[in-house]
Amino acid sequence: MWATSRLKGILKMAPLPRCLKLASVLAIALGVAAMVLFALAYLRTPERMEDVLHRMAKYEQAGRYDAAISLGKDWLAKFPQNGTNDQVFGQIAVLYLKKAENNPQHGDEYVVQAMEYRDKMLPVLSDTSLGWYSMSALRDAALISERAGDLSAKQRCVQYQNALKLLNRLVYLANEKDMELSHRNGPKQDEFGHTPEDAQRFRKEADTIIGLIRSKQQTSECQ
Repeated sequence: MWATSRLKGILKMAPLPRCLKLASVLAIALGVAAMVLFALAYLRTPERMEDVLHRMAKYEQAGRYDAAISLGKDWLAKFPQNGTNDQVFGQIAVLYLKKAENNPQHGDEYVVQAMEYRDKMLPVLSDTSLGWYSMSALRDAALISERAGDLSAKQRCVQYQNALKLLNRLVYLANEKDMELSHRNGPKQDEFGHTPEDAQRFRKEADTIIGLIRSKQQTSECQ
């Protein structure tokens, strides 16, 4: 016991060598610097659109709608001419609709902002040369319009009608694509591997949503 007590006393009193103290301070400093650099890198606006959409989705899952919206706007300011910015426009619109849903007192205000960003998608929606991409964007914009109608009594009938216009355009393009692929000689598919069945699925999905919106129009007594 005496030996153990004496050893403990020696250990308590023994100072750390100077080199160990410096190494410890240096390790802590490097660790802090690495954490700061990591935080700065994460806060920096991503260079790739898929990265900004991924981070916006993570913010959305955490309920940080304003942070997600700010990140999307920063991306748009940094890359205003990116050819697929409609995806960021659409995501910002969805986030404003989330804010409208969670804050009904300011719901109409957020719906108006959502529609502003939906409208920024229009160049892609009207570009038939984009084919399948344009059709997907039409569907997304229609769903945004439908949700806006669900959330805003003031805009309900207008946005339901807007959704129907977009979906009717989608049905037209899907029919065109179906006919084009069905009448091809040889393999009935395009350069992306899409077949007439893909066009038919687009049309069927659009027809289903159209039926649901018309039912909502009737319930809401929209003219």
